[in-house]
Amino acid sequence: MSLPPAGLVLCVRERPGLTHGHGLPRSFSRYLIQPGRYVNYIVNVPDRTRTLSGRVDGVSGGNRDFEAFILEDNNFQNWSSRHQAQGISSGNVVVWTPKTTIRGPGVHHVVVSNAFSVVSSKVVAIQATVECP
Repeated sequence: MSLPPAGLVLCVRERPGLTHGHGLPRSFSRYLIQPGRYVNYIVNVPDRTRTLSGRVDGVSGGNRDFEAFILEDNNFQNWSSRHQAQGISSGNVVVWTPKTTIRGPGVHHVVVSNAFSVVSSKVVAIQATVECP
C-alpha cells in the first residue's frame, strides 16, 4: 500500500468515523501506486445512508490505467485475499467518476488498485466526498 492520504472526508452535517488515517481526500491529491499494490481508503458509516462520489484520474505510468472498487468490509477482506468479492468496480480505466449510495452501520472501502500491473507504477489523482442525506 502506498503512503496514506493526508485529507479526511467530512460529511456535510457531521464527521463520519474513519480508521487508520486513510480518509478520502476532499481535494485532488496525487498518489504513487507501485506495481501489484493498491491504496485503501476506509470510511466508517454510522446508522444512516450516505452518498459517496468522486473522481480518480490516471496521471502517469504505463497506460495511466487503474482499477477502482467500492466494497463493504467483508467483500474487501475477500478481495484483498484474492477471493471472489462483490461491490462496485470501475474495470480497467483511465478516469472514473463514481457516485453511489452507501448504507450504515458498517465499514466501506474505496480501493484504487494497480494490482494487475507487474512492472509499471501509476500516479493517480483522487478526490472524493461522503454526503449526509
